Amino acid sequence: MTAPTLSLAGVCKRFGQLEAVRDVSFEVYPGEIFGLLGPNGAGKTTTIRMMLDIFRPDCGEIRLFGSRLDEASKNRIGYLPEERGLYRDLQLEPVLVYLAKLKGAGREHGAPAGWASGSNGSTSTTTARRRSGTSVAGCSRRRSSSRP
Repeated sequence: MTAPTLSLAGVCKRFGQLEAVRDVSFEVYPGEIFGLLGPNGAGKTTTIRMMLDIFRPDCGEIRLFGSRLDEASKNRIGYLPEERGLYRDLQLEPVLVYLAKLKGAGREHGAPAGWASGSNGSTSTTTARRRSGTSVAGCSRRRSSSRP
């Protein structure tokens, strides 16, 4: 059987008296689509932050790509939180390019030709830019708005 891409075993996290995550265990295998569901305060975001090594678990173990979290394994993943903070008024594509550059992505990682050649850091024209031209915040507003 194939090894899991991600595994959590007995993970827990406390913030003072608040037990945010208690004994969470699961595995995600290559090709699977996985989601965390639950009400506000259930520990979903805290669990994701532990999976990304933003928070350290108080107990249990998290393994990514078969080993404990290290810089090499963390550089293979990305995270886009619900709130995009500083980049709300920027167009989506430049934000994605900027975040990819922070991770060290470039041509050797499959980036399209000319993606980093623009004088202002912009990329070559893509379907996403031609289609939307919207800001990051505009994408979430459009997604959440109801249409008749």
